[in-house]
Order: sequence, then C-alpha cells, then structure tokens
Amino acid sequence: MLYIELSVNVVALLALMAISSLAGYTLRRWHIVKIRGRLYRSENEVLRSHAEILELQKQCLLAEQQLRNISKPVIDMNSISSGNSIKKIPNAALRKTLLTKVLTTSPL
Repeated sequence: MLYIELSVNVVALLALMAISSLAGYTLRRWHIVKIRGRLYRSENEVLRSHAEILELQKQCLLAEQQLRNISKPVIDMNSISSGNSIKKIPNAALRKTLLTKVLTTSPL
C-alpha cells in the first residue's frame, strides 16, 4: 500500500483559522454598517418627504379656512378697486411703424 506522509503544523493551522475568522467577522461587520447607513439615509429621506407633505397639507388647510371666511368668493370684473389704477395701453400703431422701419432698413 501507498502511504502519503502529511505533516501539519498545528500552530500555523490555528493561526490561519484565527486570521480567517477575524477577516470574515470584519467583512460581515463592514457589510452590516453599510446596510445600516443606507437604511438611515432612506429613513431620513422618508421623514423629510413626510414633513414636506404635512407642511403642504397645513398650507392647504389654511387656504381653505381663508376661503370659508370670505363672504363673497366671486370678484366682480366690472368693479374698479381704489388700489388698481387704470393703466395706459401703449399705442400699437407707433410700435408697428417703428418695427417696419427697423425691418426695412436692416441689410439682409
């Protein structure tokens, strides 16, 4: 029969086992920290979006309350308020003459 002699250094084997288990633990711990960081960021994003939605809802409710307090919700188009003065409408004929002069005198 053939015998193969195999010598194993027990100290080296134990050291290799300790280093590999430490490396495995370190890699797994790093992976868990990375996942927790991702989870923390996504939770903060959800909280910010919910806070924004709640703020918009609050503004909507305030606007609805203000609309309920108005006795006459329709504004008359005929009425001229004292704050708004009648604005002068620019003369369209003057603008046409200026534009035609610019267009005809420009070299093409």
